[in-house]
Amino acid sequence: MADTAAHLVDRVFPRVPVRQWVLSLPWEVRYILARDAKLLTGALRIFTGEVFRHLRRRAGIRRARDAFPGGVTGVQRFGGALNLNIHFHSLLLDGVYLREGTGGDLRFHRTPAPSKEELERILSRVRTRIFKFLAARGWPDPDPGGEPSPGMEGEDPTLQDIFQAASIREWIGLSEEARRVPVLGGGRTGNGAVGVSPFSARQGGFSLHAGVRVAGGNREGLERLCRYVLRPPFAEDRLEQLPDGNVLYRFRRPRMDGSSHLVLAPVEFLEKLAALVPPPRAHLVRYHGVLAPNSRFRKSVTPRGGGEEGCPGGCEGEGCENEGGDEKRMGTDGPARSEGGRERPRRLDWATLLKRSLDLDVLVCPRCSGRMRLIAAIEDAEVAAKILRAMGLPHESPHLEPARPPPQEAFEFAQL
Repeated sequence: MADTAAHLVDRVFPRVPVRQWVLSLPWEVRYILARDAKLLTGALRIFTGEVFRHLRRRAGIRRARDAFPGGVTGVQRFGGALNLNIHFHSLLLDGVYLREGTGGDLRFHRTPAPSKEELERILSRVRTRIFKFLAARGWPDPDPGGEPSPGMEGEDPTLQDIFQAASIREWIGLSEEARRVPVLGGGRTGNGAVGVSPFSARQGGFSLHAGVRVAGGNREGLERLCRYVLRPPFAEDRLEQLPDGNVLYRFRRPRMDGSSHLVLAPVEFLEKLAALVPPPRAHLVRYHGVLAPNSRFRKSVTPRGGGEEGCPGGCEGEGCENEGGDEKRMGTDGPARSEGGRERPRRLDWATLLKRSLDLDVLVCPRCSGRMRLIAAIEDAEVAAKILRAMGLPHESPHLEPARPPPQEAFEFAQL
């Protein structure tokens, strides 16, 4: 998560404004996209295509070959209650690149924030096109108020289909009788009114939000946003095992009904985690437009990397913010290179990553506050055990209990 976020900021996103576009989907569509990676790719392409169409129109450009948007999408498969919730967090450049003549340099043109009416129009087109796209591939028009049915018509649902359909509704799939996931708290009274954001739109189970924007020079803010988009499905510090063996998970914030925790049996907890597993070879980070790996303009707009080298276009001071005017010239420098001329490695070392993501400098000596350095990596088990014994530290591996039966066997046994 933190390493990918650092890579996006250092080597992918140029120093131009970035806006987050979040598309949420109705239950039935979530289930369809969760089980088929190709359909998810098609739905995401429809969504980003409509946003790019809007950005070109606001820039005064009609033809796609004259204006070049771009961005990165994090496909999130989870909700705040360990539930399956397919939705898209797209970090898109808040404008488009324009080319100066044939083969000329690219200049970034910043576009205004979308209005409420524009968001409604984008969402309406996205909703219509996704329904047509799914219908053309054998799925009937989903009922926005309906519930997901495991498997396609005429197919026997697999155990994973049952898990995913139950997870979307926040039910227990392993239960002999249909029941919801038990929660703690609740009982709050009130009308449940929620303020309407001017940067959001809702239609038929779909919702679109575009109220988060990061300025071009705010690289720390962009990295925090990237870490949020790429975060894992659950937070370990909100997970607790109760004395009776059940698993308690605390919500990030209480719900409107006052509920704040959910309680699951160990096998039910594994069921919820299994429902969140993506299909094989289904990437959760997607690149679009000029930031896509196969774009011929990628090297012209992406930064050189390193985080400390300044704007790739050579601008200084307030010019890097891209706030002083509608257009800022971008350079054509390629990726950063080492002294030997080879491209620098993408991965950060563990100490740099901890310092950057958690502001924790692990190379500071706790005794003298001086700088420590790596001397050697001990890989021989006997040598490592001698060193640990001399330091008075545990040197034997903990005893591991035998593995339990997988959830599928437990489910089949319960059916018998």
